[in-house]
Amino acid sequence: MEMDLQNYTEARRLFSVILATETSDSLQAAMATLGLALVEDRCGNTDKARRMFVQATKRFPEDLHVAEAYALFEGRHGNVMLARQLLSAASERGDSTPQVFHAWAYLEFRRGNFRDALTIIDRGLLTDPYDKPLLMLRALTLAKMGDNDGAREAFMKHTKFARGDARAYNAYAQFEEESGNFEVAQNIYHSILKQHPTSASNITGLAYLHVKMDPKEGVEHGRETFATGVTVAVDNAQLWHSWGVFEERYGTLELAKRLFTEATEKAPWAADYWCSLARVESKLGDPKAMRVTLDKATMTCSNKLPLLVTLAKLELKNRCFKEAREACVAALKIDKKRPSTWNLRALVELTHHPERAKGIVENALKIVPTHDHVSWGILLCTYARCYVAMGDYDNAAASFREAIRLDGGNYHTHLYLANFMEKVGELEEAKKRYEMASLLCPSNKVHLMGRNIASIDEQLAQRNADV
Repeated sequence: MEMDLQNYTEARRLFSVILATETSDSLQAAMATLGLALVEDRCGNTDKARRMFVQATKRFPEDLHVAEAYALFEGRHGNVMLARQLLSAASERGDSTPQVFHAWAYLEFRRGNFRDALTIIDRGLLTDPYDKPLLMLRALTLAKMGDNDGAREAFMKHTKFARGDARAYNAYAQFEEESGNFEVAQNIYHSILKQHPTSASNITGLAYLHVKMDPKEGVEHGRETFATGVTVAVDNAQLWHSWGVFEERYGTLELAKRLFTEATEKAPWAADYWCSLARVESKLGDPKAMRVTLDKATMTCSNKLPLLVTLAKLELKNRCFKEAREACVAALKIDKKRPSTWNLRALVELTHHPERAKGIVENALKIVPTHDHVSWGILLCTYARCYVAMGDYDNAAASFREAIRLDGGNYHTHLYLANFMEKVGELEEAKKRYEMASLLCPSNKVHLMGRNIASIDEQLAQRNADV
């Protein structure tokens, strides 16, 4: 629980107490060891976390949970081949559980390999046809594959077996919402909130649905939904934070600031809440308050890495390049092998010093393992953008294509390649990339991709008319 609340200091203490009081070969000791490794991972200490996971697999070679957790860790950090090998081996064991198949299927789902995910899910359901997580993931996978009827049937089956499961109803409601069935989605939200009136995900989903259903009055209805929720769950920091994000997007920044402040007071150890407060301070045009907020957060948050990364991003957005550079350097001192931080460091230099940014990416590629295709794809996308800024379009095109070959599921790469193709006049190719990006991007970004596609269609029509 403490780890879910981002209270990593307390989580470390509790896991250490368990290890000190339990016998070294007990199940509780194995779970506490995994817990400590996960804490280190979330705090940005990737190498330390990996060492702890490897030690746990040697210490508890027969423990299925240890094998699964280590596989998921490697999958999160881009070592997909090893993760697949570990999960495949775990699935063949006599004591394998549906949870192992779920972990493996979710790995493929996150990478956009929906057919592979569905095959693994169906294998898992042979061991337990009523496993709730597998049924929900099956519904989500069918939806991603465009089989709406199959997805709806799977969601209905899942919610039948998982009555009162807030996550299941939330996923079902979002599916109907994305299918355009707003009233059906609203009924699903109301149904689960009668059973779980403090469910933050469903309160948040219903609030956003109000805006979709009625752009004029929906914001006020959304506020009322959140206000009702926090009245029932006054100490739920996550709910206050979600309301703040809603206000930041649709309401007023001043109210968002008050809500984020409330969240940080209720959970001062949660770095995400401080980062949101700093972001609003920046949007309000007060960079000094933004810096003070993040500096104050370092006194209560054991996880400093997201604070420094957020500082770098906000300084970059405010075009304070020197400060952004310093924040990136400080973040790299915590975890010098984190690819996303190296990528951000390159983006700081990209605008004014593309050659320097290119050198930073090259240095990062020497550090990041070649098996981490996701990170290599992101870095090569930035590498391509460096070439574009330098006017070297041939190398830019080659780098973009290599980035997509390594990780075709990143919509940002398709988007940047589409922008590049549009710039050089390859409109048909640009349209294809925008269409691919629209399939991969989050639902709230689809309209932006549609706008780009419409612009390309206009340019193509104009070109044909000229011919």
